[in-house]
Amino acid sequence: MILGKPDLQEAGERFRAAADLWHQMALTALPDSSPLLKEARQLLLRRRALFVAGGEGVTAERAAIRERLEAIRAAVAVEFPLSEAEVSVLLGDLSEQVSAISQIEREAVGANKRRSITARRPSASPEIWHQAVRHLLGVFGVSR
Repeated sequence: MILGKPDLQEAGERFRAAADLWHQMALTALPDSSPLLKEARQLLLRRRALFVAGGEGVTAERAAIRERLEAIRAAVAVEFPLSEAEVSVLLGDLSEQVSAISQIEREAVGANKRRSITARRPSASPEIWHQAVRHLLGVFGVSR
């Protein structure tokens, strides 16, 4: 439940699904078909796990990972490890994933909008609402 508000559950579930797909897309961007890119992905995942674990005992390993990632970046800059055809397929896969993520995020935003449209506003007379709006306009220096 988000912020103790059950009405936001649908939107929250959709945003969590989108987050999972973003993570999957990041993994897809470094495919197993290239040993160098696969190693980079594994190192990035390990670096993240070490960061989450924290502590001073992981500093040396994180430094070693950083150095290896720099070496991989340098190697990839000289000779990219995928052919043009492999890059084309990879970009197509990534494009499909972005489209799927976009759809899920639109659904989440729509669920949130539906929730805010159907939300009941506190009961108050129209005059109280008008007074509140006039007060806020005055605070911001807007005259009516």
